[in-house]
Order: sequence, then C-alpha cells, then structure tokens
Amino acid sequence: DVAGVVVDMRGTTISASAAWEVRSALERFRQQGGRVVVYVERGGMSVFHIASIADRLVMHPEGGFSVPGYVAGSTYLADFFEAAGVGVDELREFAYKSGAETLSRREMSDEEREQRADMIDEYYTLTRDDVTASRGLSADEYDEIIRDGLQLTAGGLRKLGLVDSVAREGELSDVIEELEGAPLVQRAASELPAFQYPDDDYWGTRPTVAVVYAVGTTQIESGMHARRVAEAIRNARRDPNVVGVVLRVDSPGGDPLAADLVAEELRKTSEEKPTVVSQAGVAASGGYWVGMYADHKLAAPNTVTGSIGVIATWLYDDGVSDLMRVATDHVARGESADLGFGPSIPLLGIQLLPSRALTERERGLMVDYLYELYDRFVEKVAEGRDMEAAQAEELAQGRVWTGRAAQERDLVDILGGIDDAVELVLREAGLSPEHPYTVTESPAPPAGPWMQATLLGALGMENRIEHVTPALPGAGLAVADADLMKAYVDLLMERSGDPLVVLPFEHLHQHYLLEAGN
Repeated sequence: DVAGVVVDMRGTTISASAAWEVRSALERFRQQGGRVVVYVERGGMSVFHIASIADRLVMHPEGGFSVPGYVAGSTYLADFFEAAGVGVDELREFAYKSGAETLSRREMSDEEREQRADMIDEYYTLTRDDVTASRGLSADEYDEIIRDGLQLTAGGLRKLGLVDSVAREGELSDVIEELEGAPLVQRAASELPAFQYPDDDYWGTRPTVAVVYAVGTTQIESGMHARRVAEAIRNARRDPNVVGVVLRVDSPGGDPLAADLVAEELRKTSEEKPTVVSQAGVAASGGYWVGMYADHKLAAPNTVTGSIGVIATWLYDDGVSDLMRVATDHVARGESADLGFGPSIPLLGIQLLPSRALTERERGLMVDYLYELYDRFVEKVAEGRDMEAAQAEELAQGRVWTGRAAQERDLVDILGGIDDAVELVLREAGLSPEHPYTVTESPAPPAGPWMQATLLGALGMENRIEHVTPALPGAGLAVADADLMKAYVDLLMERSGDPLVVLPFEHLHQHYLLEAGN
C-alpha cells in the first residue's frame, strides 16, 4: 500500500558512514518500486549524499547546499608542549601508527599524509559515484559543482539538476500529487499496519537477534565500558532465545586489554552462535580488535578501519615545574622507581607528570613490549581472518583503510550496514529475514559523539527493538567537541608509556572533521 516515502532532512546532522547506510536503505526501497521524496532546507556533504537518491528532491526557496568536498587534518602541538615545558617522546615503531604524532610534530608525517589522502579520496569518489548515478551527471560535471560548491542556492541547484522542486514544507502535498498524478494519503510510518500488530502475535517466544554496542574508546570502566560490553555478549550467548549476535562497533581504540575482553567473549560466542560485526564510522585499532573473531565483518565503504598497530607516548616534565614555580622531591629504591613520580599541578589539570625522560635502557624495554604486543595483535588478526601471518603483517604497521579498501584486502567481508548485519545473522541461524523475530539492544545506545551508532530505528526496525539494559552514563566520549583533545591528552598522560591500540585524536570526531568541509 506504500507508494513512497518523504524524508524530512531539516536540521539533519549525520556522519558520512551513517549517511551511506541510510542512503542504501532508500536505494533498496526504490529498487522495490517505491518512490522517494526528500525535503531539505540546507546541508553539507552527507545530507547532499543522502538527498541525491530522491526521485524528487525538494528544497526550501531560501535553502542551499554547501558542498566543497571533504577535508581531514590535525592540530599539531609540538611547539605548545615545548613552550609549556612538557617533553614528548613518541615511541613510534610502525610507520603508519600515527596516534601520537600530533603531540610530537609540527606537520603530518609522509605516512600519515598518504593514508589520510587515500581516505579522503575514497569519501570523495564514493559520493561522486553515487550522486552522478542518481542525478544523471558526468564525473566532470560533479567536479565542477564541488569546485563552486561553497554556497549553492536552491535556484542554482535547480538549474544544475540537483534539485527538482523549490517549495516550502507546507507545499509538499502538491509536489507529491504532481509526482504521482493523484493526491495520496500521507501518514507517519508508525501508523502503518506493520507497526500496529500486537506484540503477542507469535506462538511462543520469537527468536532474538542481540545487537550489542561497542561504542567509544576501548576502555574498561569508561569509553565503551568494555567489561559491560563483554558481559552483554556473554549474556546473549547463554540466552537460548538469542539466535545470533551483531556487534555494532564505533571506536577509535585505546586500551588493548579492554579490546581483548570484548574480542574473547565474541570468539567464544562464535563457537556457539552466528556473530557479525557491523562497523560504523570508525572501527580501527582497538576498534578493529574487538570484532576480529566474528564470523563476518560488515563495513560502510567509508568506514575508517584497520590500523593494526601499537603506539606508546612518554610525556614528562621538561621545564613545566620551573615555569610554574613548583618543586618536587622524593626518595626511591629501584633504578626506575622514580618513573612513576612527578609534579602534580591541579590548576592546570595535571594530576601526575613524570619528572624525567626515559633512559636508553628504559626506552628499549618499552619498545620491546611494543613489539611483543604488536606481534600478538597481528597473530590474532591472522587467526580471526583465517589468513597467513605474513599477509596480516602486510596489512598492519598501523595502516588505516577505508571499508572498501579493507574489503579488497580481506579485513572486511561485506559492504553493508547494521540492517544487513541483522539479516545475515538470521540467515546464518537458518531463518528467513521474513520470519518473526525480535531485536534486543544492549547496552542501550549512548549519547555523545557516537550517537549515530544505532540506525535500527531509522531503518524501520524500531517496532522489533527491546532495550535490555539502560544506557551507560558517560558512555562513548560524551563531551563537547572542544573537550575531545583534552580527553585524548588525558588518556595519553594517564597511560604514559603504556602500549595503546588507538587512532590519532582527530578520529575521535572524524564525523565532524569530514563535515567541516561544509
């Protein structure tokens, strides 16, 4: 009975990878004979990407797009730390593992520039291919639009063929009547019969797909709350009604121990039930580790993934005590005991800063530990992906890949979204996606920079969802953009000298960096 859908994109903010998932769902709807009307007031690259799928793209007369392309960059703090008297020793043994170079350098390393450029090229090409296919443009015409795309008005967009109708929201009925050739009843999706069926229309207990969210930095009692995530996977494994698990990952990594807690529970579950990882915007380093043992990995073409590598940073007092007129004194027994001692400057938020740099012997010990952890990481990837260790090593060294590039290199199996992951679990469990089933979410999706982690509601599955645990307070990195860098530096300072499986700071808000091109 549904002829089409109207997508209201007023005020939409969405990550590039989530935009691809929503657009893909709309594209499948069109392929099944439905028509799509999109209403936009204004937007950037991600809104532009989704809206281009429309049979009829309607824009407010005073609206517009700002679509100059994509950008990704970093803020480099070497001079700042030097002026503040904070020493930075970047223990970087793997070419592409750039997690701490923003603290120790003044510009991108060649390796970082290479992988960032490849990532941005993938974002640009994906959007260009989709928009040109949907709107009947050539690649050259698209490039010209982006070149002049800083501010495109509704009228100008209509002349370019990117907008079909200029109208206000109250005039959408006229647009739909023109498109369909007759007036149609408009109703909210929640009013459709499929959403009105009683919950008990199934004889017995419906089979359940457990969607578990691994969202935020890989930390045990903060970030994604790895212990809670591992517990949710374990509970799903033990629940006889759960036919399989989808692990939805949106994480730039962090603590390898936390990542392994989740990965091990997923490995055990894979031995008993189908497991599928759905990678969101970022699922790299520790965010890749958590799902390495899944039966299948899905990603968006523009997911940031891979980064199989380890980094450590030693931050120490290189004059900050003199600058702040504070002094320390201590007694110790043990050649390196004083490494755990240093000035605390609460007024600057510095709780503990080691008093000195590493000796050559101490640095060598830390580097040895880095290599030991790195070798285990690579071995685990090889085991989880059923590949030779040498092949895994070729894909490692901390190199970041987009979802499409990762699929080409067997780090990801399928390009798809969370709805595809749920359907894949059902098929692996021997059920048709048309079979009645329930989705449980655990922990409930958190607020914060990873709010786009759940698309189940946007993809029409909200009538199947049951939240089995409350949202975690402070899950993800529920802090303002301005505080993200401080949270990242705090993490490095708290874990100074410890090997971490983490991406650079900018990937903590990669969604927003890519939207900065607006």
